[in-house]
Amino acid sequence: MTEPAGAPELAPHQQLDLRIASDDGVHSLRTHVEYFDRASGRLRVGWPTERLRLFPLMPGQLVMVEVARPGDALYSIETLIESATTEEPPSLILRPDGPWQRVQRRRAVRHPVDMRPTSALQLRGTSFEPVAFSAIISDLSAGGLRLATVTELQVGDQLELAFGTPSGGAELRLRLTVVRAARGHDGWDIGCQFVEPSATEREQIVQFILAQQGAVARSI
Repeated sequence: MTEPAGAPELAPHQQLDLRIASDDGVHSLRTHVEYFDRASGRLRVGWPTERLRLFPLMPGQLVMVEVARPGDALYSIETLIESATTEEPPSLILRPDGPWQRVQRRRAVRHPVDMRPTSALQLRGTSFEPVAFSAIISDLSAGGLRLATVTELQVGDQLELAFGTPSGGAELRLRLTVVRAARGHDGWDIGCQFVEPSATEREQIVQFILAQQGAVARSI
């Protein structure tokens, strides 16, 4: 459920995501807060990169800002790029184009599964260096999923998982935030939340993953 909300707490260096529509699809790009003016609602953020290059952006472009709060909710707001500078450090000024919205984390139907993602990456440090790790998904819901792994993960860690068809066709890549980490006898039991703005999109993710599990089972 999405509801109007006040701005979440935003501090310098805090991580957030920018969702940007372009001719080749919707991009979700990780960046960080440089400054937040609570009075005007304006945000200065680092200019996000893709493949080590500044992502092409220009003033007037619409950008959705998403802030995940582990244990609370996902906050989002539509903004317009007011100005952009490539002077070091490259940054964007974002002007709000609507109110903040809060996506409630509700208890969701859980689906027991037993599958490995096509790839699993832990995004480390301020540069989000991708480090591969092995994991098995044991259950899934519209709120997130549960992982079993021998890799030690901590609450607040950012992960990227990919799911593809056995034929190598369509692939889904998604971001998650670790919200629970417990050491077990054989490794780590990890609870993750999807970093997605709407219940509809999260449910589509669940259906895609369940369909891929069924396709893998039929191919064996």
